[in-house]
Amino acid sequence: MAAAFYLVSRYEEYLPFIPDEHGRFPAKESFAFSNGFLTRPLVGEWALAVGKHLLGADFELVQNYDYLTTVDIDNLFAYKGKGALRTIGALAKDLRNASFGKFKERLSTLFNLRRDPYDTLRKQRNWNKTHGIKAIYFMLFAPFGPKDRNVSPHSTEAAVKLREIADWSTVGIHPSYASNSDAEKVQNERVQLQEVLRRPVMHSRQHYLRMRTPQTFRNLVDLGVNEEHSMGYTYTPGFRSSMACSYTFYDLEMEAELPLLIRPFAFMDITYAHLNPKEAAEEMKQWIPRVKEVGGTLISVWHNRTFSEHEAQWKGWPETYKSFIHAAQS
Repeated sequence: MAAAFYLVSRYEEYLPFIPDEHGRFPAKESFAFSNGFLTRPLVGEWALAVGKHLLGADFELVQNYDYLTTVDIDNLFAYKGKGALRTIGALAKDLRNASFGKFKERLSTLFNLRRDPYDTLRKQRNWNKTHGIKAIYFMLFAPFGPKDRNVSPHSTEAAVKLREIADWSTVGIHPSYASNSDAEKVQNERVQLQEVLRRPVMHSRQHYLRMRTPQTFRNLVDLGVNEEHSMGYTYTPGFRSSMACSYTFYDLEMEAELPLLIRPFAFMDITYAHLNPKEAAEEMKQWIPRVKEVGGTLISVWHNRTFSEHEAQWKGWPETYKSFIHAAQS
């Protein structure tokens, strides 16, 4: 029990550590990584073993397994909704770099002669509907900054698209890089998003997964958010808290359970971006039996631009996604 509490409470993240370039707790600093079990939902495995010991060898948890797809919208559109100054600057840059094909594509999109490359939401909806998959979208909705380069929060086109997404899926906030643990900035971003969606925003995932334990979670509780989805690592797949199931956050300093559900994910699309699409799909599928065995919810993180194939690194990735979700939901 003590070991499970240590892992799930993220005790080690309360202690001093050397952060990475984004101020995050590095995967390689974790006890799970250092001891070779980051890829295992260890606490779930212990629970299964206890169940078998107490209730017999036929005890299992696989019937509780579920899959949830989540999509981070760091940039809703490639060209639209950026505001006049950014758009004019981008067009000028295209001409200066002699990127005439991109210049033409940008203009065609702006004049609604073609769909914006990053507008892949309807395709995602159809893929998910085919397999009966639930999805949550996390929207970066902040002023422009070096690491926050989404559409303008005042964009009418963005508002229309976000309301469309909210009609068939859950939309959460993706607190900006600039906000980090600044509760006031997070609340401003959340309120703006709620005004656009015309409904409450109760789910959150930190942009760049920038979070500080326990402050980030306390702030979200104070703001009324009830689900947090940042528990994982960007480039290192696995179970940051050794859990594949959702659980309520426990604040060690306050010695209190807070009304915030932590929903850990196993991997991101960028985790496997160094592989070709087919190899990436096979690597992702290896997580399915591990989570099924312990009756967890397998959560993966994608980005809307991944499905656009607009950048060379994402060519063929729609097939990766479809292959994976077919296996995950089987």
